[in-house]
Amino acid sequence: FSVSIITRGNLRTSIERPAQDLTIYRTPYLPIYPFNLKFSSYFIKKIVKELDDEIDLINIHSPGPMFIETNLPLVSTVHISLRHAIQSTHSHDLESKVTKLISPAYIDMEDRLIRNSKVISAVSKSIASRINNNFPDRKIKIIGNGVDTKVFLPKNDNDIPDPDYLLYTGRLHLNKGILDLIDAYFLISKVYPELKLIITGKGSFEKTIRERINKYKLGNVSFAGMVPLDKLIRLYQNASIYILPSYFEGLPTSLLEAMSCGSPCIATQVDGSNDIIEDGKNGLLVPPRRPDLIAKKIEFLLENSKLRRDFGKNAR
Repeated sequence: FSVSIITRGNLRTSIERPAQDLTIYRTPYLPIYPFNLKFSSYFIKKIVKELDDEIDLINIHSPGPMFIETNLPLVSTVHISLRHAIQSTHSHDLESKVTKLISPAYIDMEDRLIRNSKVISAVSKSIASRINNNFPDRKIKIIGNGVDTKVFLPKNDNDIPDPDYLLYTGRLHLNKGILDLIDAYFLISKVYPELKLIITGKGSFEKTIRERINKYKLGNVSFAGMVPLDKLIRLYQNASIYILPSYFEGLPTSLLEAMSCGSPCIATQVDGSNDIIEDGKNGLLVPPRRPDLIAKKIEFLLENSKLRRDFGKNAR
């Protein structure tokens, strides 16, 4: 059999054939959420229509192109509940206000996808539960995200440790709670002035994050951008604490990677992170939007090196 993957690209549609039975279609992409969903859907539907005679099954990952009108059997893979994500988003700027305004249309698209799917899978129990809140009769298969534990390994005990630093990896977006992390770091830096914070990833929110850092006059925060895999693994391995302060998740791959590398982790008590971390056993959970509690948990772990090691071991 052959597989065709339709995903986002840059300004124009491109086609790649990296293997004999694999074709990758990259559609034009508009980097403005949530308009990117509607924009991408137009090109995706066009490609699906052109390939209709060659396709036996369509697997749609949501949130993404959303519902596609077709007589072909649909399998949906739900990564987050769009309804819950929108409810968790605060109206802080034009983008979030527009998202709230047009959200009923996008929630309806997600509901149509669920209703018309032959098979539904979710990446975590939390997401499956949210689907069942609105579709109680649908059976949901749980197929989680995964990481290669032979690649994301803890560091060798003989490795020389890097200077103490906190680590965040992922998109630079308001809903990732990064401003809460900056607020927490401001509080903890009064106790640990030499402690560093490393932020990896890119996103439109970087300017706002930098403004918050400048407001607090924080000198030990560095932006690493998009880092290669080998460097990312070293960052995980040597971090004093990995922190994911999101407002919502599905099943965060970055948290799985950090735990696979033996990083002691603090995450917010949201979908996905709840499924991974057992509070007090393999990490710590805090309510979202509570930088004061994040700071307290950071201080608690920094003062308990044995607990950090135990969390790292238990996380594997």
